[in-house]
Amino acid sequence: MTINFKPGIVRDSNIDFGPLAAQVNADDVPDGPSGTKVIMTGTERTKLAGVETGATADQTGAEIKALVEALAEGSKLSASAINAGVFAPAGTTGFNLFVGLNLEWVSISQVKIKAGRCSDSTNTKTIILASDLTISLATSGKNGLDTGSEAANSWYYIWLIDDPITPEVAAVFSVNGSAPTLPSGFTKYTLLGVVRNDSSSNLWKFQKIRAGSWAKTYWLEDTQVILSVLWGGIAGSYTDVDLTAMIPPTTHTVLLIIQSVGYSFFRPKGETMLIYAQANQITSFYTSMPLSVMTLQYYTGGSSYISVQGFEETI
Repeated sequence: MTINFKPGIVRDSNIDFGPLAAQVNADDVPDGPSGTKVIMTGTERTKLAGVETGATADQTGAEIKALVEALAEGSKLSASAINAGVFAPAGTTGFNLFVGLNLEWVSISQVKIKAGRCSDSTNTKTIILASDLTISLATSGKNGLDTGSEAANSWYYIWLIDDPITPEVAAVFSVNGSAPTLPSGFTKYTLLGVVRNDSSSNLWKFQKIRAGSWAKTYWLEDTQVILSVLWGGIAGSYTDVDLTAMIPPTTHTVLLIIQSVGYSFFRPKGETMLIYAQANQITSFYTSMPLSVMTLQYYTGGSSYISVQGFEETI
């Protein structure tokens, strides 16, 4: 006896297969929307069969094949999964995928997100940005500011967002570093990085270098005073220097240029590690300093100058 399933929607998967029941697993028919069961169309089956040669530039055939082969029996690909991206089986963790998706400064209100793909914040969905996307703080909602109006002197987190049903991938700026306010239909999101605007609500110029979820950001502002957190400071005991205006809460290492006239000592607040500027001459050097708090301390017998050149973060 042969049973042929044609492409389409199975409205009721409770089929009596009689003596063939032992050879048939109804769970092979994956879940679809609204309690239906979905069978891939003939076209989709052909694409899946030729996955090694039919992959796009965003994901190699070997990568797609590995994901398909790893799916458990109860988590077969549905038509919506084929269209929207590959879901990990329920409870699966450890993907932590992050490829491409670098951020580029475009203008005082715009940032470009380069094409790439990443796991969502719950590590259960791969979000694929097929081509570069430019977002603007002058826009509200999708590909703009998630909610409210732009505020000056603020950190803005950039989130890649996904609507797996439509499907659609977009992005938003948000002052919320924990989760964005999502437009209707969007349910998945991933943090890509953070940028800052000035007192005129103009985005600071920056350059980001990314390797997976690690990123190094260099400020490219023209005026040194903008990047200065200490100018001609004099202190006979360790004195705090607040860095919160120059580096975001996601920072784990700050990139500094330190200058000193006379001897000076610098350290992260609460740490014993010292950075020493040579005594009795003008010195200037670039250093990176791991941070557990957003405050430096300095102690000098002359005068000290500190400029923040950038920061490193892992998102």
